[in-house]
Amino acid sequence: MRKYLFTILLITTIQTSFACSCMFFNSNDAMDGLFNSSDLVIIGHPIQNIDTTYYRSKNPKFIGITILVKVDSVLKGELKSDTIFINQTTNGNCSENFIHNEQYLIFGDQIKTYENLGITDNGFGEDFYEESKTLKFEDRFNMIDTFRKYTDKYYTIYTSGCISFMKDSSIWEYFTRRN
Repeated sequence: MRKYLFTILLITTIQTSFACSCMFFNSNDAMDGLFNSSDLVIIGHPIQNIDTTYYRSKNPKFIGITILVKVDSVLKGELKSDTIFINQTTNGNCSENFIHNEQYLIFGDQIKTYENLGITDNGFGEDFYEESKTLKFEDRFNMIDTFRKYTDKYYTIYTSGCISFMKDSSIWEYFTRRN
C-alpha cells in the first residue's frame, strides 16, 4: 500500500512541477491592466503552423505554438496586414497550443528582433526585453533565420496560454462586450 501511495505522490509532484502557472484575472482592474500593458490585442484564428521539426504539434487537433494567425478584429494596436506571426518559442509549458481555425482573444507584446544566447548550462536562456522588443533565446534548433523571415514580413507577438483565450472564457466575454 505504501508503494502505491508513494507512486501516486511522485506522479502528482512531477506533473505539478512541470505545469504552467498563470495569474488569474479575477477583477476588472486586472483584466484592464492586461489590456493596457499589451502592445496588441486581437481576435483571430490560427491558419498555419510554421513548419518546423521541434515546434510542430503531434496532435492533429492542434496547429502548434509558432503560427500565423488571421486577424478578425483589432482591439488594441495598429496592423498593416490581416495576418500576424505568433512566436512562443521560449514559453515552455505556458505556450498556447492553438487549435486550427478556432477563434481566440489574444494579448501580446511585439517582437522586432531576435538574439541567440548560445547554449546555456540549464537550457532555459529566454529573456525578453520590452525596451528593445528583442526575444533572446537558445537557438538549439537553428530557427532564428526562419523567425526573422516571418518577423520581417508580419507583425510578430509573444503571447502564452495565460493570455490567449477561447470564445467560452469570461475574459472573452468581458472584452468583446466592452468594445
